[in-house]
Amino acid sequence: MIYTIERANLLADQFRRFKAHHAHHLAGLYANIEFWLHEVEDAYRAIEDYQSRFLKLRDAQNAWVNAFNVTEHRFCPICRGRCEFDDGTPRAPRRTPSRDLDSAKVALREEAREFLLRCFRVGLMNEPDLRSMCTRIGTGLEPAELERGFP
Repeated sequence: MIYTIERANLLADQFRRFKAHHAHHLAGLYANIEFWLHEVEDAYRAIEDYQSRFLKLRDAQNAWVNAFNVTEHRFCPICRGRCEFDDGTPRAPRRTPSRDLDSAKVALREEAREFLLRCFRVGLMNEPDLRSMCTRIGTGLEPAELERGFP
């Protein structure tokens, strides 16, 4: 797993734990809401910028291989000798599938959203603040979710 996805998953796990806390614990967490929203936004940026970072990495590796005529022989797991089907060309870096990046972003957004809703339901923020924060993390609200007694 790559850092970008691990970071998003770590934040999602953090929000999952936060929303299960008692209200007085939420008050302390909510006091740092700007920090947490910035963390979500930074994780989104890392996911969105992944493709350009990967292309830079790939191009730099290819340039190095070409400039220094690098070879990298792989060995046969059976005979432990040099593989007869290997021409010595170094393996290209493997790109993380966009579906994996997208699912990490969706999971983070949903957990952050649920945390914000929990903070709203215990009275730590008003509806305009909730809407504003949800917009920042790229999500909306259903009318029923704005009822304080909604599960």
